Amino acid sequence: MKNQKMNAKSRRGFLDLTRFPTWRSATWIPGCSLEDAQVSLLAVIRGAVEQKLPLAPLVRSLSNEYPGGYRRTLQRLANLLEKDVPLIEALEQVPDALSEHSVLSLRLGVQSGAVFPALQMLKGEVVERTIDPPVRSWKSFWLYWIVLIGILLVLLTLFQLRIAPTLRKVVEDLNMKAPRFGMILQYLGYAWAAFLILVLWLITTNWSFRLRRWLRTMFRMPMGQVAESKESVLRLLGMTTQQGRPVIGALSTMAKYQANSAMRSKLLVARNEIEQGVDAWDALRTVGLLNPDQADALKGESSVSQSWILSTYARCVAIRRESRERLMTALVHPIMVLAVGWVVLVLCLYVFGLLYGLVRSLS
Repeated sequence: MKNQKMNAKSRRGFLDLTRFPTWRSATWIPGCSLEDAQVSLLAVIRGAVEQKLPLAPLVRSLSNEYPGGYRRTLQRLANLLEKDVPLIEALEQVPDALSEHSVLSLRLGVQSGAVFPALQMLKGEVVERTIDPPVRSWKSFWLYWIVLIGILLVLLTLFQLRIAPTLRKVVEDLNMKAPRFGMILQYLGYAWAAFLILVLWLITTNWSFRLRRWLRTMFRMPMGQVAESKESVLRLLGMTTQQGRPVIGALSTMAKYQANSAMRSKLLVARNEIEQGVDAWDALRTVGLLNPDQADALKGESSVSQSWILSTYARCVAIRRESRERLMTALVHPIMVLAVGWVVLVLCLYVFGLLYGLVRSLS
């Protein structure tokens, strides 16, 4: 034990962490997403565990790489670690430092005595996402349409405030009848209200992780999608079976700390059925985490084969979720094109109707 402390102290002296407690190579402009920043923190944790280095100064130094909210998050995490708070408890007190899947993986690894295998599994998932990046269609889709609709509303507002009054005055002076297409401008205020509500909803559910967590906690909304929770559960079960640990223990841990309430109920039902003597894979089939063919494929296999099969099932769940996103994008996109085209068409008919009436009255 004394030698381990001396080795850790010598490594710290070799890195010169006391003399140079921080480093900086990033700019003040955020250049990566929250997921990328969490991957960096995972790499630091993995290196600290593997080399038996003190984690708190490494996390504090990493915090200088990120401006804004995530920097404060890492500083809070470093403060807790300096107070000798265990890593898992510190991560749970700073919920946006790592993803819920990563924190649950580390907790399961700590309880089963397989922290480093859990970190290796998370590293493998990062490599998998790097080689085959997931579909990011929703965010780019909504960003494109928000910008386009925002510009359209600004132009309509400018038309309503600057151009439409002059046109209406000309129509009244010439005793003309204004086209009915101009009635759409009466609802411009409602359009702005709907647009702002849409932007706030998208920020809440997509871009702002902290605001999304706060609102879902306040209104007791389920955290995350069921498909994402199912993928996480299958990956964690694969890690558990590879280490030769009982499935029921993993189910108990995941049911206790699972963020999604629907998935938590399924895990509790499956655990109770296993306690009553039902086969583990049949219990998972009963709650819908596995289909009959998948449950039969897992029976009688070695732990390594079961781990590979469960990881494959998790990838299939992710692929199906991405396919649904592509389908929804393909369906919504033409609808948005038609809606914007209809607004532009109505506005053009209104303007050309006024011009036609003006020319006709003067001829």
